[in-house]
Amino acid sequence: MAGRQKERAESRSLFSRGILHRILIGLAAGSLVGLFIVKLSDNAYFRQLELISLDFCYTHRPQPYFRSDIGYIDYDDEALAFYGPWPWPRNRQVALVRTVGEFGARAVGYDVFFLEHSNAVFHTPRLEKKVHEFEEEAIEDPDAMVSEILSAFRDYDAEFAQATADAGNIFFAHIMTKPNADIARGGLKAILEFSEEEKKHFSEEKRQGIELAKSFAIPATETLRKHLYKAVDLTPVLPDLASAARGLGFAQIIKDLDPTVRLYPFAMYYDSMVFPSIAVVMLADLFQIKVTDVRIVPGKYLEFPDAAVPLEGHASETTAAKRKTIRVPINQQGQMLVNWAGKFYDHGLHVPYRRLSEIYSLMLAKEAVRSLDTGSLDASQAVNAARDAIQLDRILRPDEAGSLAVRVTAAALADSVLRSSTSFEDVLTNVRSAFRGETVSVEDVRAGVASAAVALHTLGESVPVPPLSSTWREEIERMIHFSQRKHRLDRAFPFYFAPKVTVPWGGTERAFSPADLEGKILMVGLTGVGTIDLNPTPFEKACPMVALHANALNTVLTQQFLRFPSEAPKKIVIVLAALLLGLLLAPMRTSRGALLAAVALAGWTGFVYWEWIERGRWIPWLGVVLVVILLFLLKIFGEFLLTIRERARVRKLFAAMVSPKVLRLMEEDPSRFSLTGERKHATMFFSWVDGFSGVTAGVSPDELSAILAQYLTPISEIIMDYDGYIDKYEGHIVMADFGVPLDDPDHPWKCCFSAVEQQQDIEAFILFVSARYGTDVHVSMGINTGYVSAGNMGSERKMQYTVMGDAVNVAARFMPANMIYGTDIITGEDTEPFVRDSVQLRELDRLLLKGKTTPTVIYEVMGWRKDAYLERRGDLPVPSALRVRWLKAPAQKIFGYARFWRKRYETFSVPMAWEIAEFFEGNLELAEGIMKNAGVWGVMMLCRSIRQLQDRLGISDASLGVTSGGRIDYQKRLEEHERRLEAVIERIDEAIRKGEKIEDAVLGWPELRLRATSFLASIRRLRRNLPKKSREGIEAVNRTLKAIREWLSTETADTGFQQRLKELSAEYERRVQAFFDEIASRPREYHEMMAVIGDLSSEEIRVRDLYHEALALHRERKWNEAIPVLENALRILPKDPPSKALLERAQVYLEQPPGPEWQGEFVQTKK
Repeated sequence: MAGRQKERAESRSLFSRGILHRILIGLAAGSLVGLFIVKLSDNAYFRQLELISLDFCYTHRPQPYFRSDIGYIDYDDEALAFYGPWPWPRNRQVALVRTVGEFGARAVGYDVFFLEHSNAVFHTPRLEKKVHEFEEEAIEDPDAMVSEILSAFRDYDAEFAQATADAGNIFFAHIMTKPNADIARGGLKAILEFSEEEKKHFSEEKRQGIELAKSFAIPATETLRKHLYKAVDLTPVLPDLASAARGLGFAQIIKDLDPTVRLYPFAMYYDSMVFPSIAVVMLADLFQIKVTDVRIVPGKYLEFPDAAVPLEGHASETTAAKRKTIRVPINQQGQMLVNWAGKFYDHGLHVPYRRLSEIYSLMLAKEAVRSLDTGSLDASQAVNAARDAIQLDRILRPDEAGSLAVRVTAAALADSVLRSSTSFEDVLTNVRSAFRGETVSVEDVRAGVASAAVALHTLGESVPVPPLSSTWREEIERMIHFSQRKHRLDRAFPFYFAPKVTVPWGGTERAFSPADLEGKILMVGLTGVGTIDLNPTPFEKACPMVALHANALNTVLTQQFLRFPSEAPKKIVIVLAALLLGLLLAPMRTSRGALLAAVALAGWTGFVYWEWIERGRWIPWLGVVLVVILLFLLKIFGEFLLTIRERARVRKLFAAMVSPKVLRLMEEDPSRFSLTGERKHATMFFSWVDGFSGVTAGVSPDELSAILAQYLTPISEIIMDYDGYIDKYEGHIVMADFGVPLDDPDHPWKCCFSAVEQQQDIEAFILFVSARYGTDVHVSMGINTGYVSAGNMGSERKMQYTVMGDAVNVAARFMPANMIYGTDIITGEDTEPFVRDSVQLRELDRLLLKGKTTPTVIYEVMGWRKDAYLERRGDLPVPSALRVRWLKAPAQKIFGYARFWRKRYETFSVPMAWEIAEFFEGNLELAEGIMKNAGVWGVMMLCRSIRQLQDRLGISDASLGVTSGGRIDYQKRLEEHERRLEAVIERIDEAIRKGEKIEDAVLGWPELRLRATSFLASIRRLRRNLPKKSREGIEAVNRTLKAIREWLSTETADTGFQQRLKELSAEYERRVQAFFDEIASRPREYHEMMAVIGDLSSEEIRVRDLYHEALALHRERKWNEAIPVLENALRILPKDPPSKALLERAQVYLEQPPGPEWQGEFVQTKK
């Protein structure tokens, strides 16, 4: 009892030591890996991979919400193509600013810079027009003429500034210049010194512009000066523009993590001040706070205190949610991680500048018409005034300007006419007549009048209204209500409102109205593909950087903040993860370790992704992933080392207990020995060689193996070519399965096709056996389809993938049933439905199988159907197994191939069959040489081995009374070798009885006796067969036998038989390879030939029909009528075995009829 307790205690102690050992290894591995990854995380390539994973998070998450009131005014490709390359004259900006001001945009930020003055522009057409008016009116006042001349000069900067001031919602951007690398290396002192030096060269205008920019700057603290990015210069907006602007800020990308833009800079340090970005200035204005109230804490947040967040969809500046403090996460340099909403055109409102210019053109046209006396409006004068106003700034094409001028004029003319008419057509006619011969478009006039009619009707006037599209009518009504609400109805006159246009909006094309500008927060920038303001983002390789500001605004306004990782916690997480995983992996098996690693990777990835989409926290993913991968690889490496040691132990324990193959499987994958099974639908195939015992009786084991290889190799190649699985070999019996292990719905016809093709090669094999061994053989095959149990069958020590079930047994019964009918291939009623359209079948009989109680209908597989073969095989390449069969064919089989292909050509007249027959017939002389040299060499080696065995046992020729040399009759020579072997066997038997030992011998007595017995069987076979002649009438075989007899008479020394055999075999292989390559280059022709020769001849089809007729008569007991039908069939094909068998049975039954219980079946008496 005490001893057992001690053993258990020792066992527990060993177990505890083992676990402790693994835990220590795990902790050590975890520590090393964790520290390694921490060190690696500072590497530039590592950081780049982290950023790639961050971009993956961006692009594989739900799209963040993007406010519908944030959008863009795009200087796109269409605008650049129409107005020319950037920069444009400032009158283009006047058009933009006046339009967004007119329609009440909440805030408009420019991501383009206005840092230099533009030249004044002299408008010659305008001056020419005034001079023409002076001449017509005979005005000679010099002061008036000078005034008009001066008015022809346009100061676009002044107009731009005035428009900006009037709009009251424009934010401009200035440029902050970063220090170059040399200055930056000198630190803050060098930067400040350089900045002060630069200030000495500033112009007064620049100083004034910088002072204006400082009005939106924040006093710098020491902390801000230390952490924020520094600028050495500031290039301000023109003072007049800056004075008129709502706010000023910088709009550049400062420095990002890599070329992809993810960070938005909120502030830069310059001249003791912190200058905010344009987004910060716009946000402060939107939040109704001062920029100076914004608080920046580097590495933590940028704070908007007491911010009144504007409600989305409300145009009023005072409409806001409840005030609250907003803190935006930033890094040490004051940058925010932008929550990108996707590709540029997948979010926000996009107003192309051309669409905006069309709205502005309508404003100008209306202003021009209103400036005239609308009470007695002259149509031509109004059209010209409106067109000139538009064309003055070259905003539209001349045809567009003319069309718009006519529409606005028509609307103005219709205003009074509509109130006094009841018919729209009368109004239209009246307005058209007002143009007095002007060439105008009827459609333009109609559009202007129709718009005015809907507008007046909306205002409550009783006027005739024409039919209009619902979308245009709604747009007119909306614009009238908008003007009423804004108290600008007078500025809406004349009441022409253009139909809506479509613009990109939130990733789709949507209708856009000028009223949609109300309350919008817009960024203006260059977006054309040829512009320079393009950079990569997580979503696209070239994105206009105006999108950076809009996405920054959206990130803050929606408070969908993304948070930066902290360096220290990131590294702590890596080390802790490495220690924990190392601890957990250490005691686990590799399979469980793989599961743990997979769970850890999935869990970590899910956690990182969840943190990203739910909390906006960027957690570096790569470090922990590398920890998991490296630790698992270390685990695998450790297991590999243990496996090597375990294999050595297994080999030491089991090498003498199992075969090398099983041992190898045990070493590589013990799980393969588990017993599993599944129910599968399959087709089973059995074949055996009837008469093979006549071959095996007199050959050595080595030669028997070679003979079997000549049979098994070709048919196995054919089986596998049709996707069959070689289940097992039992001597010359082959079992194969189709449809397992992999499911294959075509398994029935593939099995039948395989059997037909095997029989084609077997014809040559039969001649080979007959020619070499003087024995007739026949190969019988059985096929059956059904459900089986498939899987690894056997014990834990020995198993094999195989199939079991009644369907297998039936296939095995069909195989010997061929002997009853003289057929080659038999299948049954379970296979027939699957193959009747593919295979040529002959119903043979109702057969009561051995061990069964119910007969089954059996069929002979006679061949395949030509069309079915071509459909299934016609497009495949020539099987490479054909080359192997031809290359490995022994000499006698070459004769068999020659006969087979000649017979097929004579039967079917297929050209390629003739080519193949010609090839083999052309190599018969070569085959004879191979056969002769191989035969003599084989006999020579046999005799030499006999003498070596005799000498080893010390048996002299003298003691046996045989000759040692000289020429004698070959039969006598064989008799002497027989006596030598009998003496050797007798000597071995005596040694075994006495228990003698063989010193320094590789083989023991039993092995020597087996070898001697094999030699004796070979000698006796030679004594029987050498006197004979070829049973197949092949003279080459006779000449070979004569050469062997001649050599035996003398037993001369080697005279080059082996060398000639090698040379001849090499030449044959070369010829086969070349010929096969030629055949393989014509796959379609090859398969067309195979389709024909595997099908039935007309005689075979006629005989099959007669057989079916006789079989029906046989079952009706009309044997006297069946007999002449069968005799007729045998006159067509005298050697048709099933007809012979049925004829014999009919003749017997005619004399001795079966009992009344007979239903036409035949009983199988042997398995």
